[in-house]
Amino acid sequence: MVDLKAPGLDALTFKASKHPKDVRDQVWRATEMVGRGDIEGALRSFDAALAQQHSDPELLEGKGLLLLMLDRPEEALALLDEAVNAGSDDPTVQVGRGVALHALGRLNESVAAFNQALALRPDENVLSMKRVVLEELLWSLVREGKAAWSGGKPKGSSKRVQLTPGPSISEMVHEGRR
Repeated sequence: MVDLKAPGLDALTFKASKHPKDVRDQVWRATEMVGRGDIEGALRSFDAALAQQHSDPELLEGKGLLLLMLDRPEEALALLDEAVNAGSDDPTVQVGRGVALHALGRLNESVAAFNQALALRPDENVLSMKRVVLEELLWSLVREGKAAWSGGKPKGSSKRVQLTPGPSISEMVHEGRR
């Protein structure tokens, strides 16, 4: 499985004006720590901020992105889901979810998260990540015998990959075509 790069803390859309000063200070401190490579320290700063505003979607998103940086996708996904439930409509949350779900091997859900991110804001990088997951998903279906290639995969072609249905699939279309 290919490693997808999670969005960094710089992708966090932090609306400072809606937070108390001490929460803002914790977020700025966390950002500085990330710049120095101290992800654990940044995580502690977000914990301190969340202690004051425990259901704030921006803070949940920030901590989730940090957990992805620490290769802790299960914990990250839980926080990113919590951010969505708290009302976040930031596409970065969905990208983070897509990366976490991909790391957990939940490819169909990963594609769905990338689709949600793209619906909120079209982005070529997100589209590229979605294509990577779709390709892995298609290869896994071939390996599992649920689909078979109907012909050779054309190298460098932008044409649609066609699959012959296997025993449990009636129709298969490669969503990542251009």
